[in-house]
Amino acid sequence: MIFDYYKNIQLAQTIGAKELIKDIIKDFECILEIGTLHAGLSLFINDNKKPNTEFITFDINHSHIWQGKSTPEGGDKIKFAIVDCFSESAINIIKNKFKNYKTLLMCDGGNKNYEFNFYSQFMSSNSVIMLHDYIDDTLPEYWSGLAQIKNWKAPPESRYSAIKESVIKYGLYPYRYKELLEVFWGAYIKP
Repeated sequence: MIFDYYKNIQLAQTIGAKELIKDIIKDFECILEIGTLHAGLSLFINDNKKPNTEFITFDINHSHIWQGKSTPEGGDKIKFAIVDCFSESAINIIKNKFKNYKTLLMCDGGNKNYEFNFYSQFMSSNSVIMLHDYIDDTLPEYWSGLAQIKNWKAPPESRYSAIKESVIKYGLYPYRYKELLEVFWGAYIKP
């Protein structure tokens, strides 16, 4: 697989995602990331968000941060929450951020569909929720063709059919959908 990097840290994103995410994050007062992994995307977000935008990244295990390298410049400014994203403390933080801020929640942890389905119920107007490694399985040929072009060998870990009920129940609409599909993200906005 071909991953993009930022400050020598793997983003675990396909080429092209970085520029799109940079454009998206400027619209939010609060950005929450579930699933830190190497923290390459976390570092990129923290360096490129608006100065007054709060950013928190949640992960149950931070042993993979920085891929065993020393902390890169700016890495010490990131708010890391070493906690299960379904713990009471994490739930309270995320609910509070949705309630009080225009929030972007990026679901990229170990159970992206469940993260989306659980947290979409708390979304406020103009907030967005995204899932990584996403396929719109109403268009399966789209995924296979794009995965081949982008040399993305990992199977999809989140899919429309697994979140459809929440999308309908909570009145969510696709957000920058086609361009995000191109980099294996799905996103929905609460009007």
